[in-house]
Amino acid sequence: SQPLVVLNDTQIPDLARDAAARFKVGGWQVSSYEENYSNDIVSTCAYYDPAVIGSKAAALALQKQFPTIKRVVARFPELPAGPVVVVLTLDYTPT
Repeated sequence: SQPLVVLNDTQIPDLARDAAARFKVGGWQVSSYEENYSNDIVSTCAYYDPAVIGSKAAALALQKQFPTIKRVVARFPELPAGPVVVVLTLDYTPT
C-alpha cells in the first residue's frame, strides 16, 4: 500500500487523528495527519498523485475498504505531497 496523508477539513476535533488510527488498524501506513486543513472540498475524497505508480490503485483500494471515502480523484497542486491524500469532510463517518 501507499502511505497516506490525512487532512481534517471540518471543525470536528481530532477527526484526522482518529481516521489515521482507523486506517492504520486497517493495514495502511499513515505518514502524517493534520487537523486544521481548510479548503472547499465537497465530500470526503482520496486524492492520488498520478506521478506515483500505484497511487490510484491504492486510493481505490482504500475507498473499497472504507466506503465513507466518497470519491477518488487526481490530486491538485495545493495539497501536501503524498501518493494518497485523504481529505475528510462533514460526510465522513468512522464506521
